[in-house]
Amino acid sequence: MLLTYLYLRSGPEGLSWLTDKAIAADLGIGPKKLSPHFRQLEERGFIATKRLGRNRYVKLIDPMMLAERALVSTSLPTTVHQRLKHDLDQIKRAQKTRARTLGEET
Repeated sequence: MLLTYLYLRSGPEGLSWLTDKAIAADLGIGPKKLSPHFRQLEERGFIATKRLGRNRYVKLIDPMMLAERALVSTSLPTTVHQRLKHDLDQIKRAQKTRARTLGEET
């Protein structure tokens, strides 16, 4: 869910300028609960984070390529594989909807 959120809310360079507090509020959870999720995404190579003062900034690292590569990996636990597949499906649906809205072809 967090990866999908970051992908959909990031700017053209893959940067998220939202603070942990704003992201948590959007997702309906406490900001402190985000830390383990950010850590997991960073360990798996999906994001890079940088703290400046009290704010954490997030850079997506070509999420579609990494996610699709991870899906073919046999080392993912089943639940992680299912969540990742679900996130990718959501992203692809959102991209198609956006393309239709903008009059582009997918």
